[in-house]
Amino acid sequence: MWRSIDTYEKPTDEWDFDHPLALFYSVEVGPVVGRCILVDKEDAEYKFQYGRSAWEIEPTHWMPLPPNPPKSS
Repeated sequence: MWRSIDTYEKPTDEWDFDHPLALFYSVEVGPVVGRCILVDKEDAEYKFQYGRSAWEIEPTHWMPLPPNPPKSS
């Protein structure tokens, strides 16, 4: 179920590229898997990025991703 972006738990460390991935919805590009990056803690500046080139989006909604499938032997 989609949740408002206002409910998304943002990172607390600047430039934390280990913050969990999520499914974001942006009017411009639709649903994408990406992450939120805290760029400036003092100004509370966040960027939402996706893809290998770190394209930026302005999402309106988000969803947690399901867990990864189990490793096969």
